[in-house]
Amino acid sequence: MIADPCCPILELNALRQVTGDTIRHGGLTLTERALAVCGLPAGARALDVGRGIGGTVKYLAVPRRFSAGGCDLSAHLLREGRRCVPMLPLAQALAECLPVANDSMDVILAECTTNLRDRG
Repeated sequence: MIADPCCPILELNALRQVTGDTIRHGGLTLTERALAVCGLPAGARALDVGRGIGGTVKYLAVPRRFSAGGCDLSAHLLREGRRCVPMLPLAQALAECLPVANDSMDVILAECTTNLRDRG
């Protein structure tokens, strides 16, 4: 298990009351705009990095019909996501060391994650 170096504010329920399950500004509208540019078909393999509780992963898997999974640093958010939607494949991982093989994804989304990394 990875030490949990994520930003604690992202784990607050009060934040989700403002942002929704995507836990970021732009919500699924931002995701939909990015996917429109990609033009991916149903069944595309997608990984959402920094997925929080899985709002975007659920969106990719259900209405978009992608083969979707996600990863996040926060063990707390992963547990919450698994409680909400047990069927989604979710993993604890660093963005620099993704839990997928090279060339195994059609798209990797990392929406609004770079502002959370401490580069010292």
